[in-house]
Amino acid sequence: GELPQRKGTRPVVAPFIAPQRQYPIQVDERIVKLEEATVESIVAANSNILCIQTSKLERRGPAILLQPHITVQPWSKATNGELAHFHLTSEGSGHVLLSAADAKEVISKGWGQRHGLSGAGIPASYVFLYAPRDEEEVKIAGEIFKAAARCASNGMEIV
Repeated sequence: GELPQRKGTRPVVAPFIAPQRQYPIQVDERIVKLEEATVESIVAANSNILCIQTSKLERRGPAILLQPHITVQPWSKATNGELAHFHLTSEGSGHVLLSAADAKEVISKGWGQRHGLSGAGIPASYVFLYAPRDEEEVKIAGEIFKAAARCASNGMEIV
């Protein structure tokens, strides 16, 4: 389906490149747990394509990667093969590696912004995804994760 416009204003994101986080950090444990369950559910439903590991970029928190037997797109080597990772010990934001078209839509509709280093060492379509604020936004974040998986897997069917 089409990505809806995110309601409200964009959150404040720290001015430094790493770690990239929203401020002030406001954690809604219920939403963060739902986001974690959504990630696990997507990976479980696509276990022939996806797996979860601790993020090598964050050194904590989960990352979604392609299964080792699937050829990684050359541009995803810059993110250690991670197509998404999540700041679940923080406020629930994350980073996703999208297609150029999906990145443009996510940014233009207010769901995220480019990473400070995107286009310089990491792909220009590497996006900081704002933390979901409610159940509906968790579902939308899940669809964005699926789009990242489709892109990384060169169009494999992600359910």
